[in-house]
Amino acid sequence: MTTCRWSSVPYLGRLPRPIVTGHGTYQERSGFLLVVRDEDGIVGLGDVAPLAGFSTETLEDVMARWVAIQSEVANWRIPATWQELSTLSPDFDRLTAGVPSVRYGLETALGDLASRRAGIAMARWLSGDCTEEV
Repeated sequence: MTTCRWSSVPYLGRLPRPIVTGHGTYQERSGFLLVVRDEDGIVGLGDVAPLAGFSTETLEDVMARWVAIQSEVANWRIPATWQELSTLSPDFDRLTAGVPSVRYGLETALGDLASRRAGIAMARWLSGDCTEEV
């Protein structure tokens, strides 16, 4: 595994079409992208965007947690395989308890970066026998 650097990019945007759920109608999305970069400049992205009325946490909750854990995740190494990513599960559990949107963003960013480093789609990185098309 190799080391990485983390940053985040907040966003707020109107949706091209409203999303209608049992919890309400959403006209915009807000959150932030977690950006993880290796020493070669390869980038992985993870989205942290709790949905008001649906997610268990708020945007303020996830932003506060991200600020609180940045120094610890800065020491993480990039997994080469999904099995290596799964060994981080206890760290994910500890650092993201109560904020599943942050966990999703961290796991997705690391998986995205690892699959890009391997030169394959993330679906293929996660499962060698996946289908390439939906």
